[in-house]
Amino acid sequence: MKLLLSALLLASTCALATAATPLIVIAKPEANTTTTAGEATYFSKNFEVFVSNTSRETVDLQQGCWMASGEDLAPIKVDVADEKLNGGKLAPGKLLKGKLAFATTNRSIWKADTVRFVSPCKAN
Repeated sequence: MKLLLSALLLASTCALATAATPLIVIAKPEANTTTTAGEATYFSKNFEVFVSNTSRETVDLQQGCWMASGEDLAPIKVDVADEKLNGGKLAPGKLLKGKLAFATTNRSIWKADTVRFVSPCKAN
């Protein structure tokens, strides 16, 4: 955990210099899963995420969405998210920890290795 927080602090410093995005997201893949319902099969990729607001402004998490992507994989919008990651606001300098799950009928979701918060949300 100390290493993770150190990485967040270092990344926060870099982000403040570029100001490209107010959030730093560290995503740790947890599981590839399948769910069946009758003849349908759904494939999921689950992540534990740590999110830090590096800006001087509060970020409204309801004004964007979580997207997963990977090599040769178009961005996919989150299917299930912890409530604290989907609603409310993240104050400057604050850190959130939660879980996200991305699901589709194509097992290519298992290639996802990157999670981003996109605002405004781009539908896929």
